Parts: sequence; structure tokens; C-alpha cells
Amino acid sequence: MHDFHLLERSEFEYGIYKKFYNHPDAVQIHDDLLRYIGDSLKWIPCHFPKRPRTLIERSGLNLIGFTIIKEEGASIAHDVFSLWAELFRHGPEVLQLTGGWTWIDGEPMESGEFSTIVQNREKLVASLKTVAEYAKSVSESQGRLYLLHMGI
Repeated sequence: MHDFHLLERSEFEYGIYKKFYNHPDAVQIHDDLLRYIGDSLKWIPCHFPKRPRTLIERSGLNLIGFTIIKEEGASIAHDVFSLWAELFRHGPEVLQLTGGWTWIDGEPMESGEFSTIVQNREKLVASLKTVAEYAKSVSESQGRLYLLHMGI
């Protein structure tokens, strides 16, 4: 699971993200789902913590680490997450999406199949909308807030 947190910059400097491991207030989205929408996440200007208080500019979420989304990426993040929420809102109650290619153990390399990502529509849409609202808050905060993403 990936965790998302809306944080106040004056209270939580960029280097203290480890404090939020397994935090009960996190908005969570499954790794398979973020990989499913991954191409559109690459459009979001972000920052990766290199060392405490040092950020590297990048685009897209760090799926296996930490990502900081500040004002310059927040409006795009808002649009990306809210538009995916709107799209999934029109799907069936239980979403069944095509996942990554998986190989069958002991079979030749070409033997395999696509996995299926199964998600409860309402829970997924609610999580995506919350992350979108967090991003909107960041974009309107004049640098006071940031969005912390914690990858797997």
C-alpha cells in the first residue's frame, strides 16, 4: 500500500517523513492501482528526499520511496487523481482491471497471463478524491502545506 499525508510545512520538515510509517490517518492506495494509472502520475512535478532537508526535483511518484508534492505539482496532482476518481466512479461496484504480466512458475518464458486488479469502487474513488483534495489544498496554501507520498 502507498500512503498519502497532507502536512503542514512549519510542523513537519521534509526530512521527518519516517515518522509517518503505518500512520493510522494515511490515505492508502494499493501499489497495483498506482502502477495501473502510472503513466499519468509521471506528469506530476515532484521532489524526492535525498538527505534530510535536501530535495531532488523529479516527475512522477517514487513508487518504492518517498515523494514530496509541493505547489508546482499540486494542481496537476489534483487533476490527475480527481479525473481517475471520476472515471472509476462510472465502473461496476467491484472493479476488475488488467494488471501486470505474470509468468507461470516452471513454464517457458512466454507462458503467463495478465494479473487482475480487484478493487472496491467506492473505497477506491473515496481515496482518490481525498488525495485530489489534499493536492488542491497544497496548491492553494502558498507554500504552507505539502503532500507526502510514501511508496512501498
